[in-house]
Amino acid sequence: MPEEKFHTGFEERANTIPLEYILQCAEKEDCKTIVTCGHSLGGAVSSIVALGLMRSRERTDDLHVYTITFGAPFFGNESVRKMCKNYKLEQNILHYVDYKDIVPGLLSLDHTTNILKSRGLQVTG
Repeated sequence: MPEEKFHTGFEERANTIPLEYILQCAEKEDCKTIVTCGHSLGGAVSSIVALGLMRSRERTDDLHVYTITFGAPFFGNESVRKMCKNYKLEQNILHYVDYKDIVPGLLSLDHTTNILKSRGLQVTG
């Protein structure tokens, strides 16, 4: 992804997942669907892995890749979001977030500040 950038720590963890091996196993077992899932940090990693698998699936139209996350923080920049929309990948991504959960917005300073203020904490700086 040229302009698309992921959070470095999440991307480093996602890079430990052997995408090519997963795709080979799916092909060997005639698997038509792969679903990744995770909570919090695992959700961010799961999303990056799923996007990698979705991009790799261009080799075959028979493989469908989905990701389901729970309380995952932001993991990519605006270009990642646009890429997901342009390639219609967003329809394969499902993020569950509790509106009271601070973790999903932690990497967005504005979001975190608003949450803290709404909870009556004084934020300065």
